[in-house]
Amino acid sequence: MNFAALILAGGSSRRMGQDKALLRLNGEPLLIRTSRIAAAVCDSVWICSPEPDRYRPLLSQPVQWLTEPQPTGPQGPLTALAWALPQIDADWILLLACDLPRLAIAPLQAWRQQVELLPEDCRAAIARTEQGWEPLIGFYRPAIAPTIAPWLSQGRRDFQGWLATVAVQELPLSDRDWLVNCNTPTDWQALQLS
Repeated sequence: MNFAALILAGGSSRRMGQDKALLRLNGEPLLIRTSRIAAAVCDSVWICSPEPDRYRPLLSQPVQWLTEPQPTGPQGPLTALAWALPQIDADWILLLACDLPRLAIAPLQAWRQQVELLPEDCRAAIARTEQGWEPLIGFYRPAIAPTIAPWLSQGRRDFQGWLATVAVQELPLSDRDWLVNCNTPTDWQALQLS
């Protein structure tokens, strides 16, 4: 079974005030860290960004690039997923945000083993917390792509609402700490202090 990782590095980082993919944790940009972890879990790594030339020089390990069209209106990770899924040939795609400073190899590998056993009709496998699904660390079959377009055509871009319309397998979550992402300078400062 073939697994590909898809890392989203196309957000505007408005709330952070600087590019989240380039934030350094122990001297390593988050995008490099995320792609290194993804490569340890998946057979290939893809990075989706409207500005791949910004990141290409940073990465020494082999990755594939998807140059997302420059946004002409409101976008978001669900829009990027819908655009990227049909372009990746894999049985499952592990979707990852680029700003996951506590992402870890072991739990992702454990999830991969569980996902390999899921029936063909299961189209997504994601962890859930009290706030809802955690879609930016989740597994998706490429065949789920056609279900996204009708959602987007209604002007909807929210993952939670869309996921309520598809078959999702909940993945076990023993430690939600490694799901943390950073959206604001306060988030980033708190992470540095912990």
